[in-house]
Amino acid sequence: LLDHRLPEAVAYIESVCPQSGYLVGESLTIADLAVTTCFIQAGYGGYEVDGEQYPKLRSYLDGAYGSELVQKRREVEANVIAAMAGGAG
Repeated sequence: LLDHRLPEAVAYIESVCPQSGYLVGESLTIADLAVTTCFIQAGYGGYEVDGEQYPKLRSYLDGAYGSELVQKRREVEANVIAAMAGGAG
């Protein structure tokens, strides 16, 4: 999956990513959240988008990750993960 399907999917997203801004319109939409969430989850597994290979996608994700909504959600997730890690022992 990681060696075959993921590169195909990432290449496709790179091909449709805007040079700047969001996927649809001038503000963060459900489309952006759907794509961004997938990459946040992949990041928990150690996957990061290579900015040299996929520069538009990397720039897009960095912008989306910088939005207030995504930052707040990531903070909540980080707290949950920390609590789970602390409770595992």
